[in-house]
Amino acid sequence: MKRLNRIDFDKFWEAETTLQEEVELKKTDRFSDDEMAEEMYLKFISEEKQMPMQLEDQVWDAIARKREKQHISLVRWAVAASVAIVLGISSFFVIQQRNENREMQFALIEQTLDHVSDQLITTPGEVVYEDNYIVIVADN
Repeated sequence: MKRLNRIDFDKFWEAETTLQEEVELKKTDRFSDDEMAEEMYLKFISEEKQMPMQLEDQVWDAIARKREKQHISLVRWAVAASVAIVLGISSFFVIQQRNENREMQFALIEQTLDHVSDQLITTPGEVVYEDNYIVIVADN
C-alpha cells in the first residue's frame, strides 16, 4: 500500500478530493504517527454501520404509542372543558333564578307592608311624611 502524505489529507479536509481519491484514502493501511486522527476518522467512516434488527419497528411503535397517549390526553382535556362549561352555564342559571326569587320576595314584602300601613292608618290626621316604607301622621 502506498503511504499517504500530508498534502493528501489537507486536500481531503478542504473537500477538494475526488471520489476516487477518497476511496484510495479509505483503503490506505499505512499512516504516520502524526496522522493518527486521520487514521481513526477514516476507519470510523469506512466501517459499515448496521441498524439493529427491528429498530425501525420499535421506533414506529413508540411513535404510535406517543400519539395514542396524546389522543387520550386530548380527549381528557376536552371532557374536562365540557364539564367546566356545563357547570358554568348551570351555575349562571341557578344564580339568575335566585336573584329573580329574591326580587319576587322583596316585592311581596313591599306589598304586604303597604297593605299593613294602609290598615293601620285609620285615624284622621294630616300626613306629614310618607314614602314606600314609612308614613308619619300628625293628629289635629
